Amino acid sequence: FRRIKGIKDWKSQDDVKAHSPGGNGLDYLTKYSKKEAWEMLTSPEWTRAIFVRDPRERVLSAYLDKGQKENASYVRGHCCPLYGKCQKHASNSFRGFLEIISLCEDPHWMPQTKRMESPYWKYINFVGHIENGEEDAKRLLKRIGAWDAYGKSGWGKSGKEPILASKGSVNHATMAGDHMGQYFNTPEIEAMVKQFYRGDYLNPLFEFKTTDG
Repeated sequence: FRRIKGIKDWKSQDDVKAHSPGGNGLDYLTKYSKKEAWEMLTSPEWTRAIFVRDPRERVLSAYLDKGQKENASYVRGHCCPLYGKCQKHASNSFRGFLEIISLCEDPHWMPQTKRMESPYWKYINFVGHIENGEEDAKRLLKRIGAWDAYGKSGWGKSGKEPILASKGSVNHATMAGDHMGQYFNTPEIEAMVKQFYRGDYLNPLFEFKTTDG
């Protein structure tokens, strides 16, 4: 979307430029009047898209990135001031990390159903999945008429690839998908994740499947 907006450094991987509403140069609903915003939220002429990620892979990615790197310094800074000396508990095991995040809400691991209030989910008319990022991104950009100009090429190290064609651009840097069997190795772990992300599994838009069907 930064590329579509015409921002010169749209390829930047800097967190602020890519994700911060105050620094990425993108427009948000707060820029518009209530009438305009409501039309964007409800009119069938607008595409309201969200990309979601399988809860099991997402929480494992959060553990590998936030619970393992730099001795869980992220957990120490965001959770331990509220819940005591939790850093070691979170970094020692995947189970320990799951126990800590059940008490500490954070956008990196909170259920995706909490990204907005429940009455507004019915207005979402496009759902993409991170695991199927290349195909779903193409589907979205074609839907809004932006594929040829902004998605078909210009991406990857060569600058000639379609959007999300490179494996590293689709998978999180932790490559959590390659380590699922190593960490989801007991019924207890599966049950903890299923319970924590119950709302995600129950949201029919997401079409997430649990290991027990």
